[in-house]
Amino acid sequence: MLSRLRVQNFRCLRDVTVDFEPLTVLIGKNDSGKTSILDAIRVLGDTMSRPIPEVFSGVNHPEVLSWRRESKPVSWEITTDRDQHRFLYHLQLDRSLSIKERRSLEVDLSVEDVSAPEKYRRYWSSLAYGLSPELWEIDEDEPADEFYHEKDREELDRSVHELLNLPRYRLDPDALRRPSAPRPDTLLDASGRSLPSLLDGLFSGADASIRTSLEQSLHAAIPTLRGLSLLSFDDSTKTIEYVLAGSGKRPITIPCENASDGALLVTAYLALAYSDAPGTLLIEEPENGLHPSLLRLVFETLHKISTGEYGLGPRQVIIATQSPLLLNYATKEEVRIVRRDLETGTHVSRLADVPDIDRLLKGFSVGELWYHLGEDALVEGETAK
Repeated sequence: MLSRLRVQNFRCLRDVTVDFEPLTVLIGKNDSGKTSILDAIRVLGDTMSRPIPEVFSGVNHPEVLSWRRESKPVSWEITTDRDQHRFLYHLQLDRSLSIKERRSLEVDLSVEDVSAPEKYRRYWSSLAYGLSPELWEIDEDEPADEFYHEKDREELDRSVHELLNLPRYRLDPDALRRPSAPRPDTLLDASGRSLPSLLDGLFSGADASIRTSLEQSLHAAIPTLRGLSLLSFDDSTKTIEYVLAGSGKRPITIPCENASDGALLVTAYLALAYSDAPGTLLIEEPENGLHPSLLRLVFETLHKISTGEYGLGPRQVIIATQSPLLLNYATKEEVRIVRRDLETGTHVSRLADVPDIDRLLKGFSVGELWYHLGEDALVEGETAK
């Protein structure tokens, strides 16, 4: 699980540290920096498997994305925690794309392992988790294996996987309804355009239990639906149909064009939960286009994905929202307040650290507090007066 991100000189993130939960909700005004936080994670993940010049081209070039286009290096540092394993990945670039500080993936081994070193040891054997060795600086004189047991390798592999292939999802129900052509190893694109292809890959894969589990989760979330069917739309594409719940011998189906936006969104999130990638879900404004009555359904689906109740296992979810109604279903520990100062950039605070927050939550829900008081009053302690 991603536990902490520190970013310097990336867009409006002059120097920002964010701590994450299994499910984290970022709230704040427009242009406060919520999207920049999601993109900082996404871009850093790209650097783990793609060459630096390829990742930082066009709008991602440091000359474009750096704080006020100053010449200061752009820096990322992200920490992941699993049990008693901690992994740290750090990257710092200047405007010429030169690596000012070497990219390093460091591992803090279990303190219960008496043979483990006390401090971080660099994990030089990049081939152990399938990354291109030319993307990493490898010290030929450093022993690669003697510090690491098989469990440490497995935990590192999982941590790396959480950072790879991270779209910033802003799912569009109309895009989810469109037919798509089945292709091997399909990933869901940022808008959801390839959902039928992703489902086709899951349903036709070697593990037949995935379809059963996904449909059971869909039925648990939306009891009126029993399952899914993929219908050939033309010679090359497929579209989604929903099987209605009922006692009749002949199943009744409805085309996805007649299904609710909420049903499409829940289906897409479940498909992500049962697929191999991405390891972390970055979701922007899941409330868009939804009737308020569906917000609880969508949030609870994402929450159950984060706990592992839905999907192949717990999958971290990071949400950016502007909906107080959606926020009503979050806990104070899950909420991060994002504010932006014109001179110092974005700042992030934990809602759980707001002065007198427990007293306030006795009379208001989380979303009501945000709606009535706003970010500044919460963070600056004016609510305690």
